[in-house]
Amino acid sequence: MQINTSKTKEMSNISSYFTSVLTWTANNDMQINTSKTKEMIISSLDSINLSPLSTSSGTVECVATFKLLGIHIDINLSWSVHINRITSKASKRLYFLKQLKRAGVPQNRLLHFYTAVIRPVREYSAPVWHHLINSTQA
Repeated sequence: MQINTSKTKEMSNISSYFTSVLTWTANNDMQINTSKTKEMIISSLDSINLSPLSTSSGTVECVATFKLLGIHIDINLSWSVHINRITSKASKRLYFLKQLKRAGVPQNRLLHFYTAVIRPVREYSAPVWHHLINSTQA
């Protein structure tokens, strides 16, 4: 019974807040772009079925993971999706570095390529997520 009351209260809070956001946007001659707006519910409860957020222009999509400012966030607040994506991206660039080395590009140019193209991918926002990874992800 406690969970149902909690669910109802959360639904009410989310709907109320979303209504106030819609009111603010209307008062400021703005509109929410539902194709770019995402909803992600972070909860310890396994099955929360909240009604979807809707505007006059459409329904807001509920997602399990999304990219915000270059960082992939998921509903469990784990960094596995983010780490997998940056590892894949850096791996593709490392392959190109290997091709440059095979082509006989000088060592100083290879180092420049690494520091300009690969290293930023690996280090972007690292202070935010690096301390939270486990030994298999490192």
